[in-house]
Formats: sequence, C-alpha cells, structure tokens
Amino acid sequence: MKYTHCYVIHYTKLISRKNFLDVQLSTAGLQGHYITEFDQEDLTPQIVDQFYEKNPKIHDSKIEKLWDPSIHTYRELKVPEISCTIKHFEALRLIAESQEDYGLILEDDVVFREGFIEEFDRCLSLTPNDWDAIFIGAGCGEFFQRHKLSESEKVNEHCFLVDHPATNCAEAYLVKKEMADRIYKSAQPFHLISDWELAYQLFKFNAQVYWWAPSLIEQGSKNGKYESTLDLGQRR
Repeated sequence: MKYTHCYVIHYTKLISRKNFLDVQLSTAGLQGHYITEFDQEDLTPQIVDQFYEKNPKIHDSKIEKLWDPSIHTYRELKVPEISCTIKHFEALRLIAESQEDYGLILEDDVVFREGFIEEFDRCLSLTPNDWDAIFIGAGCGEFFQRHKLSESEKVNEHCFLVDHPATNCAEAYLVKKEMADRIYKSAQPFHLISDWELAYQLFKFNAQVYWWAPSLIEQGSKNGKYESTLDLGQRR
C-alpha cells in the first residue's frame, strides 16, 4: 500500500477504540496521527468562540444552499459536537501543512473491511486525477449510499462522481492538500456540525468529490461494534 498520512479524530477517553484501530492501521501499513487536542473537557469558552460561531442567520444561509431549511432548523451545537468538528478541521490544517499531496482522515470507530489494503490501492488507481475529496466509508448506510449513487455519475465499477451535498458522513475520507488548506481557512469559524460544514465548504469551492462503492470502511458506531458516543454525550 502506498504510504498515506492518516489523521484520526480521537476522544482520548476511548482507549479501546484506539487499541483496535492501532492494529488495523499497522496491518494496513498506515501511520496514524491521533488528534487528541480539543477534547470536550479541554474546551474553554475562549476556544469555543475561536472556532465556532452561534449565528442562526449564517447557519440558515449555509443550509439553504444544500438542504431543506424547514427540516434542518437552527440549533446550537453541543460541546461534544464542537469538539469533534474542531478535531476534523485540525486534521485538515495538518494535511495542508504537510509534505504529502493528500491525507486520509478517519474517525476512531472505523472498521476496515476485508481486503482493505488491496482495494484501497485499486480504487485509488481507478479514480480520476481531478479529485479533491474521496469518501471511502459506508457513512449513513448502504440504503442511503445506493440512493445517492443512483443520481450520480458512475465513472467505473467502484467510483462515482457525486453531486453536492457530497459528504457521506465523515468517518473516512481522503482530501488533497490544496483543498484541505482552502476549507480550513474558509471554515474559521464554522457554523455547522463536522460533516455538514464539510459538505458546505466542498460545495462552496465546487470540489470534485468521489465516492467508492462498495465502501472500504464501516462505522463501528453504526454496525454495533461500539455504542455511539454522541448519544452518551461524549462524542467523538
């Protein structure tokens, strides 16, 4: 597997997740950089205000570009959600400042599917070079994925060019260095939870976004391996 710099959105109290993911990363030949800064307990009001703006008007203006505002009504993000979103944008910052052409961002509950290493290399080789971001996880589930991909452009047997909003949750995605830099700078401050803010920023920059299907990664919080820490108020 070609070396890929991997950044993991991690809540430091979830030790079992890190232990399991360490084994998966080692097997895949990936070197993981765990984003342990900005845990929810470490977020002072000053840090929150630096990254997150409670602004219903801007929130609604972003939402209406991509979704039905009558469904996605304004609410203030919870501290665990703010922590998770800051960690995602911290990962984007690190990618933008790295020497790599792109980086892989994972959340700490991911489960690699069988054959991950071989399929990653093959799918990447089949993806057009114009990509800005690639979502490689199952995200919101196979039903959602099938519905979304039915409306998208099938490039080949494993790769789809998707319309905006183009995120498929945010548990596993590749992003190129230049796009990471643009998104990080543009999303200061952010107004939406991580995957929604990311969707808006990709739309704003007219990014070329692809999905791989079948996906290479499952989300442990959705397949039963882990309990969702959002429900526990611990988010990842």
